[in-house]
Amino acid sequence: MPCALSLTVACLLVFGLAPTGGARALGVPFLALHALSGPMTTGYFSARVTDTEQGSLQGAGNSLMGLAALGLFTLVFARAISLPQHLTPGALFFLCS
Repeated sequence: MPCALSLTVACLLVFGLAPTGGARALGVPFLALHALSGPMTTGYFSARVTDTEQGSLQGAGNSLMGLAALGLFTLVFARAISLPQHLTPGALFFLCS
């Protein structure tokens, strides 16, 4: 699991640092391997709760993801592109990593 999460961080850092779309393409192989981290993380946490708590675990995880996507990520992106010095729009990827 640490390897998959490391690939996720590597992908998001490449996306955040990339000055052009072509440079961002370097992160695509990491993004493909990043797809392994979701099921791995779910399996990791599911093994640590009882069968009757599985629904609560999934609901809590999805709620946190929804709140982060709608609230935190939107605010960071809006702030990054609205400042006079125009922070990189890749700031969102830095936050994710």
